[in-house]
Amino acid sequence: RRGPQRSVDVIVSAAFIVTLLLLSFVSLELIK
Repeated sequence: RRGPQRSVDVIVSAAFIVTLLLLSFVSLELIK
């Protein structure tokens, strides 16, 4: 069961990184 757990962990971390990128991009656009 470690396989699926790892994949879920990777998906969560990837989603977290994408969210951070989107937030930074939106904040930069708002600053402009």
